[in-house]
Amino acid sequence: MGVPFGSSDYLNGPIISIGVTFITINKDRWDEIPADLQAIMQEEALAHQVENRRLMEAVWDPAGITDNVAGGMEFVEFSQELKDALLQASIDVVIPSWVDRNGGPDSEGAKMFNEFVGPIVGVTINADGSATRD
Repeated sequence: MGVPFGSSDYLNGPIISIGVTFITINKDRWDEIPADLQAIMQEEALAHQVENRRLMEAVWDPAGITDNVAGGMEFVEFSQELKDALLQASIDVVIPSWVDRNGGPDSEGAKMFNEFVGPIVGVTINADGSATRD
């Protein structure tokens, strides 16, 4: 009969989930908010981001593995060699391609990567658009 679409007997990883919460506001409305309140809102959004990341790594991802194993899946953890190869492929190909597609190393996205993502994953986007491991 075969395995139904979207199901598997194996769970490979870890593949850390990236939790995303969009906190949005209309620009005109944002501009009406006093600067001190804007600063508080931005500070709280960053605190939310840090807590969301902590929950993802410490609670939700482990619970997902536990729940899937309890449901009959076999967890096959990535070897260190595979983790290293995936990181190197990201540094060599994925990140530089993303930088190029998003406006180059001086783009807002690249700057945000270096400020927010880089410290978490240990990778920096360089001035020429390449990436290096920190």
